[in-house]
Amino acid sequence: MNYLRLLPRNYRENLSEVTLELEEGLGQFDKSGLKWLGNAHGRTLGNYKVFTPADSLNASAMLQSLNSNGLPGITITDKDGDGTLDSILVVDSAARTFTFDDTNGDGTFDTYSYATGFDPDSKSFRDDNMDGQYDFRLGPDRTIAVFIDSKWRTATLKDDMWFVEIEGKMTPVELSPVKKLTTNE
Repeated sequence: MNYLRLLPRNYRENLSEVTLELEEGLGQFDKSGLKWLGNAHGRTLGNYKVFTPADSLNASAMLQSLNSNGLPGITITDKDGDGTLDSILVVDSAARTFTFDDTNGDGTFDTYSYATGFDPDSKSFRDDNMDGQYDFRLGPDRTIAVFIDSKWRTATLKDDMWFVEIEGKMTPVELSPVKKLTTNE
């Protein structure tokens, strides 16, 4: 296997369009995005480039294919630079994404999401409590749905609040994180 170590430098300027679209569109990264790539170590390892922060306290890393679109790839993010992983994003060669997040900072992944791609017919799903059942769906197009009482219910925005119809009545829901609702509560 070939191995080539590259000096610390700004790798953000050479990111693939797909990687930049992931960073911006999915919002899975910290507020500054992949800012650590502005001063990162890079290595070529076989058919992949491996990037790590020059700051040894940051646990982030990126593994990107040398293919023209940069896929498949993995990004591990330490959003607050405390040395603990906060998010893992895996993108396969068909641009499907799989994400695991630690949203409460306790060191365990408590949210899982999956997206079928980037085209308008794509859908993304999120499980906010790791119970194995998706709680939230975005798509196709701009449709937002919440899984309540074993059924996908389309969410409607009215007066800055989200609602779903349950038994003919518009019921308010919180979309982030999605709260489990049943008509039996």
